[in-house]
Order: sequence, then structure tokens, then C-alpha cells
Amino acid sequence: MENTRKRQGPSRGGKRQKLLQHIGLGRTAILLLLAASLVNQLLVLLNVNYHFLFSTAVPYYLNWLGVKLGGNAGATPLKVFAVIVAFLTFVGYVACWVLSAQRRDFSKIALWLYGADTVMLVIFAFALLNNPLSCLLEVLVHLVGIAILYDAYTSALQLRKLSKKRRSRPAPENVRHQQMSRPY
Repeated sequence: MENTRKRQGPSRGGKRQKLLQHIGLGRTAILLLLAASLVNQLLVLLNVNYHFLFSTAVPYYLNWLGVKLGGNAGATPLKVFAVIVAFLTFVGYVACWVLSAQRRDFSKIALWLYGADTVMLVIFAFALLNNPLSCLLEVLVHLVGIAILYDAYTSALQLRKLSKKRRSRPAPENVRHQQMSRPY
């Protein structure tokens, strides 16, 4: 026998669940970014010539400059400035991660922060490095991070629209009657 029932698309609950997964992936990306950035700052201050690609570039290159130009001179003004910028960047991403659980707009702020960080990465690559193409892989990893954060942001927008549709839909007649007949 042939099945005459048409396949129906994903249920609203399934779509909502998928959107929540994309938002969760964006939040996880922010956590990974924070962890890698923190490790990178420690590696630079320990003068280790290695860093994670999926991290914030501005604090890394400022600290790198401070170590290269300041050497073992202690707390030079550039090193202090770099540590302050790294701390403020870290606080900004932590705030985005924490607040994105309640307000989805903070995924947009994280996207803008990481986008600005990527632009600064390209500027640093051309200004500081002998071979700017050596930073190509790092730029590509940053672009993947931007894509993940953008997906989380657009998923948050879609979830908001889905929630508005759900709230604006009138309740069925029998449900409305049950709600009205409840004693208070």
C-alpha cells in the first residue's frame, strides 16, 4: 500500500529546539574564545612563541609588542596598557556570554566585538609582520568564528519572531472557555 499522508515539515517545537542549539553553539564559541584568549595572554607573558588561532587578536598582539619592545624591563607602559586592554576585552566577552542567556542581543555585541577584532588582526598583520600572509590561517579561523556568532545572532532573531507568532496566535475556543471559568 502506498502511504497517502504527506510529510509535514518540522514542528514548531523542533524548530525552536534547533534555534536554541545554534544559540548555544554561539555561547560555547564565546567560552572557547575566552579560554583560548586567556591562555594566549599567559603564553605571551611567558615569552612562549605559540598561540591559539581562535582567540582575541588585539590583546595578544598588544602584549606581544610589549614583550618584544620592552623585553625584561618589567612593567613598561605598553605592557600595562596591553594588560588593561586584555582585561577589558575579557570582561566584555564574559558579559556577553553571561547576559546572552537572558537577552539574545548580547550575541550581536559579541559578533561586533569579534568582527572588530578580526579587522584589527588584519591591520596588525600588515603593520607588524614581515609576511602578512602568514596570518592567513588565523584570519580564516576568525571568519569561521564570525560565522558561528552570526548564526547564533540570526537564530536568536528567528526565535524572537517565533515567540511573537506563538504569543499573537489566539487560543482555541475550548481553551479560552476553560481559562475564563477558573475560579480565582
